[in-house]
Amino acid sequence: MKVWISALLLVLAGSITSDANAARMESVNIIYFDANHNVIGQQAEFCNNVRYKGGATTGAYTLLVYGQCGDPVVSCEWYSGNAYCYYQSGNYGLNAELIGQFGSRTLGQACADTAACNFHEPTLLWNRGFVLVQY
Repeated sequence: MKVWISALLLVLAGSITSDANAARMESVNIIYFDANHNVIGQQAEFCNNVRYKGGATTGAYTLLVYGQCGDPVVSCEWYSGNAYCYYQSGNYGLNAELIGQFGSRTLGQACADTAACNFHEPTLLWNRGFVLVQY
């Protein structure tokens, strides 16, 4: 009985590990701003499951960018406040939005200041006054 329970636990542990390492469908880049439009933190999750975080995880407003995992981006265009990027093998969306108290700040300004909307993978924001750590 003990051998059977131990074997079952090993199988369950293996299935949890394999799910955690599965390929992602989209990357996530979350950038936190203070009321003066300064970047104060970031959380980034890449298509290969590498993740970084640093600085504050709350702020006056947040820029959320989701990119589809897959082929490299060729170019991006803006439609109705969202960036849509063309990949080598087709047209996939890159969605970006501002959440919170951003006042007169536009999505385009937040994207331009961070370069976060230029590619389907997150752009890490080094040298912004906080340390990014892989986790």
